[in-house]
Amino acid sequence: MLFASPRTSPVYPYTHFGGNIYFINTSSHGLYFDIDIIDKPEGGFNNNRLCLEKEDIVLRQHIFIVHNSQVNYFNRNIADPNNHFKKITIYDTDSGSLIKEILPGSILFVLKTGSIENNTAVFTAVIDDSFLSEGQQ
Repeated sequence: MLFASPRTSPVYPYTHFGGNIYFINTSSHGLYFDIDIIDKPEGGFNNNRLCLEKEDIVLRQHIFIVHNSQVNYFNRNIADPNNHFKKITIYDTDSGSLIKEILPGSILFVLKTGSIENNTAVFTAVIDDSFLSEGQQ
């Protein structure tokens, strides 16, 4: 009779930062996001386009994988998705018209639970009609 030793996966020397982002569209519009991501983001949210129909909830991961030897040098500020973008432009999917531009310094993503330190953060971006009309002329 042959006995095999249990095989275990190697421990990878990496730390994960960030978490998940839920984009929630409760507005009366279908929305198209054009997202301008910071230069050399080192990971995180890497899709620069997103389409949300009315009542859609879309999950995107916002993850940074950092080698343990570099953890002390990692800029944790970019693990906050509010600091990960240069500009977000939102269009109406039906008409193609510009609805809103979100500039740096704006808070779109709200941390609901967890921490960016151990990759358990859950952020939400709730897009409703009042948010879309804020700051509009």
